[in-house]
Amino acid sequence: MKWHDGQPFTAADVLYTYQVTVDPKTPTAYAEDFRAIKKAEALDDYTFRVTYDKPFAPALISWGSSFYPAFAFGQGYTKSPLARHPIGTGPYKFKEWVAGQKIVLVSNPDYFEGRPI
Repeated sequence: MKWHDGQPFTAADVLYTYQVTVDPKTPTAYAEDFRAIKKAEALDDYTFRVTYDKPFAPALISWGSSFYPAFAFGQGYTKSPLARHPIGTGPYKFKEWVAGQKIVLVSNPDYFEGRPI
């Protein structure tokens, strides 16, 4: 799987997303979903492991949320150009955002499940 800009999606991106979500400086309503985690680690490029002290059923929903590309946030999460020009791994790619008017998406020909119709 790759990000829309062609970079590979890796366990480092998952770890980065976790770290930025629990960081008190990040304005998010989702931090509490990840506070029950005892340990989060990227074991290799494509293996991520999370450990909880005890069973935490909401984790199945929490980990289904969006992930952020670690390589693209050099100047920090809240100051990144991705705030206005997002990238992801999904079937549609961001093309244009005209504030107050429209957001334009285009199909992603490289989507890992095949090009969307």
